[in-house]
Amino acid sequence: MSVLDYGCGLGRATAALSELGCAATGLDIAPGTLERAAREHPGAVFASMPPLPDNQDAVIAIHTLSYVPDGAEALSAIYDALRPGGRLILCEPNPLFVLAMLPRNLFNDYLPDENLVYCRGFRSWKRTLRAAGFCEVAGERYGEFPDALRFHALRSRLVFVAYKVGRGKSQ
Repeated sequence: MSVLDYGCGLGRATAALSELGCAATGLDIAPGTLERAAREHPGAVFASMPPLPDNQDAVIAIHTLSYVPDGAEALSAIYDALRPGGRLILCEPNPLFVLAMLPRNLFNDYLPDENLVYCRGFRSWKRTLRAAGFCEVAGERYGEFPDALRFHALRSRLVFVAYKVGRGKSQ
C-alpha cells in the first residue's frame, strides 16, 4: 500500500507505516525537519513538497492542515494525489477543546499554539472535505478532557476518513 504522510514532521508515523510494510513517504516543507527525520529514521523515505506524488492508496495528515494558510487548496492537492478509491485520514485539533481549555491553561501560562492558522470545527471540516471532492466522509471526536469535563463534542481531536471516487472530482 502506498501512503503519503502529509506534513510528516519528525517522521514517526512514516517510519511506523514503513515498518508495517507500507510504501510510505513522509512529506514536509521544512528542510531541517526532513533532515532530522531522515537521521532518526534511516529506513524511511522522506521528500520535500510540493509536488505530491500521484496514484497513492492513502494519505494521512496528522495535525497539519490547521497550519496551512489555504487548507482547501491543500485538500485539493491531496485529492489529486490519491488513486480512485484512495482514502484520506485526517486528524486535527478540535477548536471547541482549545477554547474550553483556555481558562484552565491560563493558570499554567499555557496558550494554544500561535502557529495555528485556521482551526476548523467538525461540520466545517466535513463541508471542506466534500468541497474538495471527497465522498463517504466519516468523522469522530477523540480524546478526553481532564477532570470532570467529559463532553463528547468537546474532545480534543477531530478524526476523519474520506474517499476519492472516480477519476475526477465528484459533483
